[in-house]
Amino acid sequence: MLHTSAVTGEQPAEFSLKMPRKTGVYYLSLEFDKYNPLTRPLEIKRIGSRESMLDLDEIVLTRAPKKLGEVVVTATKVKFYNKGDTLVFNADAFELAEGSMLDALVSQLPGVELKENGQIYVNGRFVENLLLNGKDFFKGDNSIMLDNLGSYMVKDVAVYEKSSAMSEFAGRDVEKKDFVMDVRLKKEYRRGWIANVEAGGGTNSRYLGRIFGMHYTDFSRIALFANINNLNDNQRPGQAGGFDPSQIQPGSRRHQNVGLTYNVDTRNGKINSEGNIIWAHTSSTDNATTSRTNFLPTRDNYDYSFRNARSSEHLVRMISGTRFKFGKATTSIYPFLEYRSYKNNTNNISATFNEEQQNITRELLESLYSAEDAPGLGDIVNRTAIKQRGKGYNLKTELSWYNWINIPHTQDLLTLSAKGIYGQSHSRSFTGYNINTGADPTPTTSLGQWGESRPNRNYQLNASALYDFRASFGNLQAKYNFTYDRVGKNMITHEMERLADMGIYGLTAPDEAVYSPDDSYRSTLQTNTHELGARMGIYKPIYSFQAEGGMRLTNDNLRYTRADIPYRKSRFAALPWIKEFSLTFYFGQKIQSAYGSINRFMLTAGYSLNAKRPELEWLLPITDSTDPMNILEGAESLHNQLNHASKLEFTYRAS
Repeated sequence: MLHTSAVTGEQPAEFSLKMPRKTGVYYLSLEFDKYNPLTRPLEIKRIGSRESMLDLDEIVLTRAPKKLGEVVVTATKVKFYNKGDTLVFNADAFELAEGSMLDALVSQLPGVELKENGQIYVNGRFVENLLLNGKDFFKGDNSIMLDNLGSYMVKDVAVYEKSSAMSEFAGRDVEKKDFVMDVRLKKEYRRGWIANVEAGGGTNSRYLGRIFGMHYTDFSRIALFANINNLNDNQRPGQAGGFDPSQIQPGSRRHQNVGLTYNVDTRNGKINSEGNIIWAHTSSTDNATTSRTNFLPTRDNYDYSFRNARSSEHLVRMISGTRFKFGKATTSIYPFLEYRSYKNNTNNISATFNEEQQNITRELLESLYSAEDAPGLGDIVNRTAIKQRGKGYNLKTELSWYNWINIPHTQDLLTLSAKGIYGQSHSRSFTGYNINTGADPTPTTSLGQWGESRPNRNYQLNASALYDFRASFGNLQAKYNFTYDRVGKNMITHEMERLADMGIYGLTAPDEAVYSPDDSYRSTLQTNTHELGARMGIYKPIYSFQAEGGMRLTNDNLRYTRADIPYRKSRFAALPWIKEFSLTFYFGQKIQSAYGSINRFMLTAGYSLNAKRPELEWLLPITDSTDPMNILEGAESLHNQLNHASKLEFTYRAS
């Protein structure tokens, strides 16, 4: 069988054809409407005993010249149609306000649901990736393309299952397909420059500013965007029938971000480079007042709480990757960097009363136990005041390498990969608790804890090998994975309540603060994991069988010190896992759906097994009272956990 893809100026069209298992010289002739015919010689010198397919790479057809006469077409625009297993929405068939962005178009597509966070569902199924002309565009952050790409540029929106890069290289499905939405641009916007600018202002110092620019060719794309606003409500009139006040987020938020994305292919398709970098800053103020009635069997009581919170975050993220294709092998390198810093300040106060109170304010609750003849004090059950401040950062760097090798004269695939990860985090925090019970002005709990990590670091090395064996009945996979993980933590805690004036608190411990050995600790956890696994898949017209499982061998070594007492703990575990063991039968007449021809009835039986180990720290004889509302104690008798799951599912699809 020959397998290739013909490029006709839009998306590549994959096809295959059968031929006799004989060596010699063959001539492959291709003809396609409106394109020049092409004949290509093919010499086959050897055919392996299990070789069933020969990959010819891409074949490019040139468009044939054609002179068009004058035509007049009058027809109703079709909003969507099926093209094989692809559901296609015609963008021009939807009425949109002038200047609408891509999100306005997507939200109007039949059967499509666009969430506030940019997640997309089609007929209830989650869209795993949003593509632009078949390529990633800030993968994992759909809102960037939804908010910045003009709807007038879109020719159509296609929904389909896309094979992974590994499956495309192998010429068959060796990994699960991704469910994607592909936004395809009109021909006049496939080359050249595109720019969009939006600005606005309003009452209460509200503002919005956006800029988006993109240069696009058949083999490259580079885009730059910037966005600044202090709007909580991202709704726009004309979408989903108008405004929905319940969707407006509470508090006040300011957001700024700048980003760059690129994707470049060589003309022969041997090298691809892609990546993106983004900087973002978000700050928010959130004030909330809550009143609640608790209906109890004997006597109702009433809760009143006030929350004041301020937070800010800076984010820098860089993702890039380069893929090289050399004959029967493909090598990919992916560096990754993310740095996130944050600050927060929260002040909560709440109280519970036996009688309903009138005109309750934050100031009243704060002075409840200090004011003489405080109203409602005789009805009070308790009052809790919590102050929290913190700041810190998280750094993660990663370098990944993947190598796919097609075994010559077979349909087998060997995958080799390696990954190195370094992470670091540093935090400082203050938490103050003041808890009163009844009318007693003396707090039952009064704590002030200042903590700092110095900093925490983790290292991880991973190496894996997977062999995919192509058999006549389906495929078999065998894999081995090794992981070395080292996590170091160092937390220092001071007892701020032992200061003469606990009101002096901040993000730097005063000299008078008392070191708390009971709430301070340092630890180093090293883990070596060996994982052996196998997968088998059998796919027939009337049934399919899939099984994947294996054994995980783990060796943990923990060094832990708390309250100046050192602990050592080691553990070896051999745990089985079954990710999938399922049998599915297909029967009944064939019907047409948005994704092609499928059976009306489907019966599936499945089983899975997942084993979990308790954290090694949980097995130590220690008490963690850092949070007085949640005191944790170690339990040496904890055992491994086995989670069994089975299912029997019957599906009926209406025509």
